[in-house]
Amino acid sequence: MKGLRYLALAGIFFSVKGTPSCTFHKDHHLLCVSDNDTDFELKRGLVSDNNATESVTLTSCGLSSLKCKAFSGLPSLKSLDLSANRIQTLHPCIFHGLDQLTHLNLSNNRLEQFSGALDAVGDIEVLHLNGNKLKTIPNEAFDNLSKLTELNLANNELNGAQLNPRMFERTKRLTHLNLTRNDLSGVSEMLLSGLQSLQVLILDRCFLTEVPSFATRENLKTVKHLSLNTNLISNLNSPTTFVNLDDLEILDLNGNAIESVHENVFAPLKKVKTIYLRRNRLINIPDKLFQNLPKLVNVDLGFNAIEKIQTTPFKNSPMKNLNLAGNRLSYLPENFCHQLINEGGRLTKFLFSHNPWQCACLRDIIEEVKALKLVYNRDKYSGHNAVCVSGPQFTCVRN
Repeated sequence: MKGLRYLALAGIFFSVKGTPSCTFHKDHHLLCVSDNDTDFELKRGLVSDNNATESVTLTSCGLSSLKCKAFSGLPSLKSLDLSANRIQTLHPCIFHGLDQLTHLNLSNNRLEQFSGALDAVGDIEVLHLNGNKLKTIPNEAFDNLSKLTELNLANNELNGAQLNPRMFERTKRLTHLNLTRNDLSGVSEMLLSGLQSLQVLILDRCFLTEVPSFATRENLKTVKHLSLNTNLISNLNSPTTFVNLDDLEILDLNGNAIESVHENVFAPLKKVKTIYLRRNRLINIPDKLFQNLPKLVNVDLGFNAIEKIQTTPFKNSPMKNLNLAGNRLSYLPENFCHQLINEGGRLTKFLFSHNPWQCACLRDIIEEVKALKLVYNRDKYSGHNAVCVSGPQFTCVRN
């Protein structure tokens, strides 16, 4: 055993056939790799019993199970990466003694349950459980993780109706939560009621038919980034939808089915910088929709069904980047970009390709963006592809 440990500290840890090979780096990081596709059970001996080890990586090593003492004798371990393996179960004993552990990555395994396994690591700050087969979460799974700041539960098989509404009640320091690709359609509105410091909330592909009340509660004033990308939201018809999100800076509503929006739905978002509404079903943009938002610089309305648009919806907002590509626009108001700037915009980038432009109207737009030295999708106008609808008019017809 002494000989094996000496080789590890010198830089190489030889393994027996079928087990991962491990290299001990000078920064107290033990890196294990394997080119063997067979299942491997981690026992005491390969990575255990070293007072100096601060980090262990066992990614893609074919691990199918972990023995109770596999990580014994690692009093300095702070980071443990077990991602991309085949682990199905975590026994309650597995992390005992890892009192300094702050980062634990169990992503992309085959976990179906982990009851009690996290009770021994109360100092965990970052926990990745994404890409597993979790169908539910034990009621008190995170109760001992009072220092947890980042939790990733994306790409599991969670059913919102079965989640304990008090699941996050004691993780009051949580700042980043990712629940992407789980079915949250029946989740309780109290699910996040215990959080006090949340800044990033990712709810992409969660089968949501409306902006969920559990994500816009009064206790979530600290949220800066809310992503609801690729859900089934059809409208934003209530002016109070985002009234509690005082600190919101990024709102991602891309890839939904939004057809209508209330003209004041974004009015409470005085700190918002970016609003994504790409790939929805918008036809009309209300006159006040983006007005008087003092921090708003990015608006993406690409690939909707917008037929007409004015500068009025953007008045008194310092917008720099505007995307109108992929709509049904055949013309814009005369001097559209100049008007945006005159009404408070700071336009530097304007995307407008993939619209059925009248050729005369498109010519006017291109001349204007060139005169203002704006960034635009110039590669779409190389002369190789049709970019406008020809007609008998030599001037832009606006009606």
